[in-house]
Parts: sequence; structure tokens; C-alpha cells
Amino acid sequence: MLWKMQFISLLRVHDLLGIIDGTSLKPQEDDSGYTIWNKKDQLIMTWLISTISEPILPAIVGLVSSRQIWEALARTFASQSQARVLQLRMQLQSVHRGDKSINEYMQSIRTIVNNLAAIGNPISDPDLLIHVLAGLGPQYDSFIPSITTRIDQVSLDTLHGLLSSHEILLQLQSQRVSDSLVLSAHKTDSTIHQGNQGGRGRGQGRGQGRG
Repeated sequence: MLWKMQFISLLRVHDLLGIIDGTSLKPQEDDSGYTIWNKKDQLIMTWLISTISEPILPAIVGLVSSRQIWEALARTFASQSQARVLQLRMQLQSVHRGDKSINEYMQSIRTIVNNLAAIGNPISDPDLLIHVLAGLGPQYDSFIPSITTRIDQVSLDTLHGLLSSHEILLQLQSQRVSDSLVLSAHKTDSTIHQGNQGGRGRGQGRGQGRG
């Protein structure tokens, strides 16, 4: 998880990682290094406690070393992370473009994927692309085969660009169809109008002849 990675980096910088991973063992009380080691341990405990929220505190009550606290937090966060992973993966499977634009659709997927990566559960590129393609909808059926045949060669950014281009193409096609329908309706109205005018003229002529 992101928190664990950041904290380990902090401990490495200060040469304190050995205290929580067990490679730096606690000296005997009569050892000359005991006082220094104990101060380091207490410092790490202070750091750990200051980074956790109040609901997590019961998990570390009664623990007397930084390593004990570290291991307790690892167990607690691991359980929470598993539940979070399941929730995010279910969200990913349920994402569909619907009425969203391609940019909005891709952003919703990227948010879920980034959250999964932050808790140590990244999605591989091929699996991610499959999720993206599965949620596009029937408008993109003609586009999908061009990607599935080379899915290992396409990145998410590349797919995003291709989908945006296809979206523009669909919008242009829809506009042409709309313009064509408007033009056809206009021609039909003109024909009917002309027919009505011609009918009125013939009717008027017949009326004058009878007079």
C-alpha cells in the first residue's frame, strides 16, 4: 500500500528499517547500545502512532515496541485492503460509457485503476484494455476488433487517443445523418406546398370557366 511504501522509505533514509523488519535486534539492557536502540524504537513508535487514525488505535493498545505496532498495522491494513480491492474491482467491472464522453469514461476508469495501484493491486495493461473495450457500448462495435487483434501492443494512452478520434467520427456521421434528414424534410415540405398551390390554381380556373 502507499502508506507502507512511504513509511519504509522514511525509515531507510534514517537507517531505522532494521528495527521493524527484525534485522536490528534489541540489545540486552546492560549492553552499551541498548539506550540508543531504545530511543530509535521509541522514535519509530511515535511516528507510527502519529500517522494512524483514531479508529485504528485499539489495534495497537498494549503494544510496547515499534515492530509490534508495525506488524499489527500491517495485519489491520491488509484486511482493509482486501475488502477495498474487491470493492474497486467490482466497480471496474460495472463501469460503462453510457451517455458519458470518452474523456469522462476514461477518467472514471483511470480513477479506479489508480486507487487499485495505490493499495498494491495494479491491473495489467491487457486486462485494463479489455475492461475499457467491454464498457464502450454498441456504437463502438466496429472499432473493437481493430484493438483486440493487437491488444498487447496498445497502451491505455494510445487507446484513449484512438477512442477520442472514433468519437469525433461518430459525431460527424451523426451530424451528416441529421443534416440529411432535415434536407429531406425540407424538400418534402416544398413538394407538398407546391402541390397545394397547383391544386388551388386548377380549382380557381375551373370555377371561372363555369361562370
